[in-house]
Amino acid sequence: MSGTEPKPFELDELETLPPEELTDALDNSGGGNHSATREVEAPQTEQLEFLSDETSRFQNVPLDHPFKRGGETVKSIPVRKLTGGEVEDLVRKAGGDLSFYKVYEAQTGYPEAVLRGLQEEDWHLVKEACTDFFPRSLRAESA
Repeated sequence: MSGTEPKPFELDELETLPPEELTDALDNSGGGNHSATREVEAPQTEQLEFLSDETSRFQNVPLDHPFKRGGETVKSIPVRKLTGGEVEDLVRKAGGDLSFYKVYEAQTGYPEAVLRGLQEEDWHLVKEACTDFFPRSLRAESA
């Protein structure tokens, strides 16, 4: 031994660094801007009455394996085309991390967990319908 033994201590004797009274003043964002963050309001979108055939914008996918969710029986999954504003909102909210499932959620109205829970053959049909209506601006060839 070196002759100096560490002095035993209790965890509650340790000081918090930095002192608690200064923690609110710290800015760990790295941005250097100390003003409060403002929520940016999304632009308004008008609900339009489209004159094109509904099948060009909407498909109801019947399920081979209906299921119960929230006390309701689900026999089909609706899939629809998104508007330009919806696509823009998805991209903005994703912050560079937009997955296919986020688009599928918006197209179907069902969360990713439900879509992943479908039987494979039903999932294949829903995914196929979603792909048919997938936004052009998000397709790989448009990048």
